[in-house]
Amino acid sequence: GVTFHNSVGIIEGMNFLIEREGITNICMLGGPADMFDAVERKNAWRSSLIGHGLRCEESMFEGTLLTPDCKEAANALLYRNPDVEAIFCANDDVALGLYEVMRSRGLEPGTDIKVFGFDNTPGSTKIIPALSTVDADAVELGYHAGVMAAKLLAGEEIESRKVSTRFLMRDSFGKAEFDADYGKQLLSSEELDLRFDEVFFRFASVEQQSGMHLRENFKHIITELGNIILYDVKNSKKLFLMMHELERFFKDALAYCDLDKLLLFIDSMYNAVCTSTDDEHIKYMANDVRADMIRSITKAMSILNMEGEDKNYNFIYSLKNLVHESLSFNYGNDHAYQTMIKNLDWLGIRNAFVFIYDKPIMHLEGEAFTAPDKVRLKAATCDGKLLEIPYNSQICDISEIFDHQFMPDTPMRCVMLPLYFGESLYGFIIHDMTEMTYTNSDFLTGFFGSVVRMIDVLRENSEILKQYEDSVAFMRQNNVQLDLMSKYDVLTGIFNRRGFFEAADQMLVYYRSLGQAMTIAYVDMNNLKIINDRFGHEEGDFALKSIGSLLSEIVPEAVIGRIGGDEYSFVMGAEKSSRQLKEKIAKRFEKFNEESGKPYYVTVSCGFYRIKPGDNISIADAMAMADGKLYEAKKTKDKRILKEN
Repeated sequence: GVTFHNSVGIIEGMNFLIEREGITNICMLGGPADMFDAVERKNAWRSSLIGHGLRCEESMFEGTLLTPDCKEAANALLYRNPDVEAIFCANDDVALGLYEVMRSRGLEPGTDIKVFGFDNTPGSTKIIPALSTVDADAVELGYHAGVMAAKLLAGEEIESRKVSTRFLMRDSFGKAEFDADYGKQLLSSEELDLRFDEVFFRFASVEQQSGMHLRENFKHIITELGNIILYDVKNSKKLFLMMHELERFFKDALAYCDLDKLLLFIDSMYNAVCTSTDDEHIKYMANDVRADMIRSITKAMSILNMEGEDKNYNFIYSLKNLVHESLSFNYGNDHAYQTMIKNLDWLGIRNAFVFIYDKPIMHLEGEAFTAPDKVRLKAATCDGKLLEIPYNSQICDISEIFDHQFMPDTPMRCVMLPLYFGESLYGFIIHDMTEMTYTNSDFLTGFFGSVVRMIDVLRENSEILKQYEDSVAFMRQNNVQLDLMSKYDVLTGIFNRRGFFEAADQMLVYYRSLGQAMTIAYVDMNNLKIINDRFGHEEGDFALKSIGSLLSEIVPEAVIGRIGGDEYSFVMGAEKSSRQLKEKIAKRFEKFNEESGKPYYVTVSCGFYRIKPGDNISIADAMAMADGKLYEAKKTKDKRILKEN
């Protein structure tokens, strides 16, 4: 595989802070403990501090979900470390969130605390101050992956490799100062090559393949402008032509540049001219050229922004259509798969083929994957025409997925994307590789996977509904006491949804009459689907029954019900705090798992809501509030599934 060498750029940034700036107190806003890149970035931060003999404690680190919504984590870190001098953020999004938190506390990034991030996203150059960051070039990553794939297909041996990263210093480390010697050799070819690589660093990864000659144009324009200013200052016509050439250059090159570095280069070039002559006319002309260059940059940026806004508008409009059209089905049948791919023209996709396994495959991290021998071609578009695949023609051998009867006769450049949701793999889609699908493949993979998951859920619901209707009809025919049975869950023996709500409503009326508070809990089992798919539905039923028994044991005074497939709720007097209840539940489940003898863990996530005596709220609304707390709890749920042998 190909991965980024995260530590290289991080260590460069840390060394700059420690060795050049003399900073000794550097904290970190990191990522989840189970994410490889986040762990590697934390290790680089730790090794830099320890290698320089500096303090490195866990109190100097705070984890995040790697999004700008990291205010709680940033505030906690700043509260524990009031004397922090610099903060390394595991990615640029976290740094954006940190900027906001710092300013809410009266702190200015780059002045009070130096900040640097990772990824070098486009936003890192647009915020103020521009964010120092670590550049990780995804294009180079893809290039090496392609080279390795070609070697593998040719039968050659390959090895994993790491793509290097590099540190980029910007204003979040303080305003860049002129180097006194910077620019003395500014017009030499070697120096201009160095400046080009520094300013237009994004161009390096596409320079050979793009067919553009930005490097040569840059060297030519800067050399000619320097010669005009220093030696041919009266040649206004030539200067006019060069400025037009410069404007065209910026229009092509601006997308590849670090704007801060470009402006610094322009100022340095002006500074170099002024320090090399006492002629005021030449200095005046150099200043005019500098102003014209900045105007050209501004104009090019305006054009790029307008083009970007038009592209964004068209993309969002087409995206809305895709979502609307792809989800306009009511049943989990084969027509739903056709709906999923019928509106892909805007992505340049004229050929698309949806292959679905007969049963979803559960695939956990680290396990070897073996594809089934047969798959079903559920839907296809060929040369832009939507095809309906008869059921008896759907089965396809896995070795023939690129050579079946519905494939176009002409060769196609295509990509295969997995159709998955969570740990369940439903199949795959093969479609044309286009510029739009290349840049949006992450989104398409997630979106198509979610659509297929919805189709499967609708199919399952339809089967369950049919079974339920058959069962109800059978019980009515046999004069079963439905009223009593309808209040209790057959599997667990506790209240079902109907019974729970009736009993909970009665308890609410009683506690309100006493003027006492109540606690309502929303409890959700973790990983039921994995247990069902891996060990069978009998084991899944065992887990569900165990949860009902454990909750009855933990809160015997509560009204408890199973309100959905793997969802439970209980309501009781508010004698204990939510934290105490959560700890009590966690300890009892931990003991159960130690003694169960099962190869898997049975765990739950809980959300709690306190109903105060004066609250005018129903049980259903209180459960909705507890469900919101459950959603937050799910983010830090117990992720253990399989016990170690």
